[in-house]
Amino acid sequence: MVKINESNLFKLLDGNKQFITPLHQKNYSSSEEQSQALWDDITNAAQNDNIKAHFIGSIIYIQEGLYSMSSCPKHMIIDGQQLLTTLMLLITALVNNIEENPDSINLNADEIREIYLINHHKKGDEHYKLILNESEEIFNNYNFFLDQIRKSSLSLDEIQKGIEKMLVVDIALDSNSDNPQLIFESLNLTASNLI
Repeated sequence: MVKINESNLFKLLDGNKQFITPLHQKNYSSSEEQSQALWDDITNAAQNDNIKAHFIGSIIYIQEGLYSMSSCPKHMIIDGQQLLTTLMLLITALVNNIEENPDSINLNADEIREIYLINHHKKGDEHYKLILNESEEIFNNYNFFLDQIRKSSLSLDEIQKGIEKMLVVDIALDSNSDNPQLIFESLNLTASNLI
């Protein structure tokens, strides 16, 4: 059964879970222009109290049916890999900036990392919230966000506030009862007809 929720990024990532990019999906290739557009949305939302939320896209994934006690729930991404990866790179850059300035802010880098980037008590691959294929663009966009945060006139608290206002449509498919390919094609067809 399809579950559709409106979530901010932190709500989507909270809890013990892991997002996996299938091998057949193209490597991460988000451009600096796309990262700049996201950064502009975040800084605009951070500075404007009239903006309560800003929609940035959807993330569609397949939930595995049963989990053993030793593993964490796996979510196979079928659409939204570029967006989710870019957002995770942004959070990683924020955490690293917090670590560089531990006395000047109210945010806790370890807490953010343990809630949104890793599965704290898991080992091996399950330790990470996101598993994806390597790409040069991963490092380029991470460095882009690191640089943007460092030179921003906004405080790190304000940047986190801006990130919290970013909303995604969280679409979870059940591997036992949903046809992911059919749903993916239907959503893309509907979206292209609206343009």
